[in-house]
Formats: sequence, structure tokens, C-alpha cells
Amino acid sequence: MIQAVNYIRPLIGWSLPHLMECSDGNLYVVKLSSNPQGVRALANEMISCWIAKRLNLPVPDSQVIYIHDTLRIQYLNLGYNLGHGPHFGSRYVPDCTHQPTDVELAGCINITQAADMIAFDHWLDNNDRYLWQESGQNILVSRGEFPKLWMIDNANIFSGPNWTVQSMLSSVSMHRTFWGPLYAKFVPFLDGPDPFGKAIANIKALPIGDLLEVMAVMPIEWGVTHEEITAVSYALNSRNKNLPYWLSLLQANFPVWKGHSEGCDKV
Repeated sequence: MIQAVNYIRPLIGWSLPHLMECSDGNLYVVKLSSNPQGVRALANEMISCWIAKRLNLPVPDSQVIYIHDTLRIQYLNLGYNLGHGPHFGSRYVPDCTHQPTDVELAGCINITQAADMIAFDHWLDNNDRYLWQESGQNILVSRGEFPKLWMIDNANIFSGPNWTVQSMLSSVSMHRTFWGPLYAKFVPFLDGPDPFGKAIANIKALPIGDLLEVMAVMPIEWGVTHEEITAVSYALNSRNKNLPYWLSLLQANFPVWKGHSEGCDKV
């Protein structure tokens, strides 16, 4: 069990996260069970992290975090209700920016993983990363000798945390594509004859049936049942068959890809 032992400060974000030092010696960005989206947002974060890690996507390590009673009572007396656990924590990425410039994006050693990120978002129906928001993006760029692109804040997979078994099964054939200012910034680094081919292949190779393993670490307090995770597994296994078509609808935003496809059509 990992416990928060030292409260550092509140962080900016719609989910009202907090920076805490935990019993394993690491700093975590902790999303509380009392966050505005509700406790199932934490379940979405855990599911997305489980999948992303198995796809080797750049997500910070995550843990279920409990807040030590001493710390909780101390801050309750100061007017901060940190609540009882369990909460969701992701490892803090130091020296980073939520508002990367084009130059900072170009310097990322893993910038081509933006293709995997876009494919991931469409596969899991993650409906808010493509936007460019004044308060910050659902990505980070860490600075230093080897700048890196990170994916964060995945609570809106499955169109948000209020999904049900029925909505999950209905999502199998749901056709939604996302495009916006953030995704557009990645085009110069991804455009080519087949920008999403590798990402699609990686997703298709993932044994998504193993997702049931997440139930072994999912806190019961987060309210997700075995039946619901089974529905997620079924839906994602079915949605990956539609993923190539959904991503092909983005082709107009990629000049090289579009031109290559049109050239092939003329042959």
C-alpha cells in the first residue's frame, strides 16, 4: 500500500489534482476520489494507464494512493478535505510544460509517438485531448537533455466516466473522429504515406482480453464491476477492427498522406 505522507501543493487542472510525496519516496500527482468527474474517473485513469503501458506509450507510472490519516486530519483542520482513499496517483514529471511551443515539440525524442497517441484516443473514444486549451493540454513536454512527450489526464476515455455496459457495447460501431489544434501541431512530424500504420498494428497485436487483470488492482470503492470490464474488453476488441477506417478520415489533414493515397488511386 502506497500512502501520501507529505502534502506539497495544489495543482492547476479541472480535476483539482494535488502534488504529494508518498511512502515510496516519489512525488505523485494525486487525483482525489472527490474530483469533479466522480470516482469512476479514477477507474478510467487506471484502465487507460494499463493499456497505454502495454502499448509502450509515454504515460507516467501510476499507483493507487491512500492518504495517511495524520496528513488528512492535519489538512482538514486547515480547511482542505483530502478525503479517504483510495485515490489515483501518477508520477510527477518535473521541469515540464503543459503549453509546449512548436520548437519544444520538435525537440522531443519521442515525437513520432504522437501517432500512437492519436490512434489510442480514437480507439478508446478519448474526446478531449485534440483541443488546445488555455489552462493547459492533456500532454506534457519534459525539458532537459532529452525532452520527452507525455500523455496525461485520460479520464475522458469512453466519452467520460459515466459509461455503462450498454453504452460500451453500443460504442463498438460508434463513428467519431477527433481533430483540433493540438493534433494539428503533430502533422509535420508524422505526415507520410502511412502515418498510423505502426500504431494500428500495435493495437491489433495487444491481447486486450488480458484487461481483466486490472480487476486485481482496481479498488472496489471505484465502483467498476467484473461485468463492466468484460464489456470494455469486448468493445475494444471490436473497435480495433474499425480503427483503420476511423483514422483514414483524418487523411485530409495530412498533405503527404493524402497525396500518396490519391496517387495510388490513380495507378
